[in-house]
Amino acid sequence: MLQNNPQVVAIRKAISGRVLSELESLAEKDAEKYEKVWEAFGPVLKEGIYEDFEKREQLLALARFDTTTGKARSLKQYVAGLKENQTEIYYLVGESADRLKSNPKLEAARARGIEVLLLSDPVDAFWTSAAARLRRQAAQIVEQG
Repeated sequence: MLQNNPQVVAIRKAISGRVLSELESLAEKDAEKYEKVWEAFGPVLKEGIYEDFEKREQLLALARFDTTTGKARSLKQYVAGLKENQTEIYYLVGESADRLKSNPKLEAARARGIEVLLLSDPVDAFWTSAAARLRRQAAQIVEQG
């Protein structure tokens, strides 16, 4: 089959690597433009977090998340804002950000001043099933800081 052809695999790998590096560059240089790209293609990139083990770290770095602070942030930004002695990433998965914001579970987090990721894309339920991997990768991001 064509998709198993080594040349096609090499082309796919080169193209996806180039696209991701261009997105990383845009995210660093022009956050406003990247926000528009994220709005259009965010759910597709999040699918890659679940499906593409090789590129998961790059995709997690590119991902933006709604939070209880009201702004979309990268995982690196979230981790940089962790409270002292906070070792966990807190998140809620649901149908919409508005419904998540009214979740009673957030009261305790608000009282402690903890920011919570609000994951409302349908694909979020899939990739968050790999929560242990997410924690390890977040720890690596903190170490690389």
